[in-house]
Amino acid sequence: VFSMKKILVLDFSPRKKGNCASLTKVMAEEISAKGGEAVCFAGRDIDVKPCKGCNACKKKDTAFCVQKDDFTAMLPLLDECDGIAFAAPVYVGHVPGPAKTFIDRLYCFFNPGRKEPLFTVKDSKKIAVLLPCGGGDPAAYSPIGDWVGKSFGMVGVTEHRVAVRNGLNDLWDPEEENRKAYAEEAKKLADWLME
Repeated sequence: VFSMKKILVLDFSPRKKGNCASLTKVMAEEISAKGGEAVCFAGRDIDVKPCKGCNACKKKDTAFCVQKDDFTAMLPLLDECDGIAFAAPVYVGHVPGPAKTFIDRLYCFFNPGRKEPLFTVKDSKKIAVLLPCGGGDPAAYSPIGDWVGKSFGMVGVTEHRVAVRNGLNDLWDPEEENRKAYAEEAKKLADWLME
């Protein structure tokens, strides 16, 4: 029985026409070309409130949150997807606030008493993390990508790959070699998510 892979594509740049938007577009197109379904969200367009730390989610056996926002509506998708593409710029040495807020809300998938995630449909998935940045040593930012990948372990992520590239201060220019090379990296990561 053929089963179409569903990949959640997340863009956490505040810019509508920035590097992350271009990279996630490339990934979504590649996922579709490979017969998958890319479900795309931009952090700037969704309402995700900060985690309240109320622990109401710990009284349930499935992922649950008392808050009524876009993140809560995404809980089934986070649980059921086969993989995740996550793109965020590096601002002041880390992902921007909306990305961190989203990651904090993954806490509702974790039950400390059980010591395991509360995934119900998929028990293994991949995440590709793209971190475009303006300057600095890309190797210094790789641990940020590792942190993102491991944080998504709460929704069943068992494998992650990170692609960091600097020199991307200006808006996306498809003719610039650096950006073209990064787009190729993004495409290969999309292929990996679809494997």
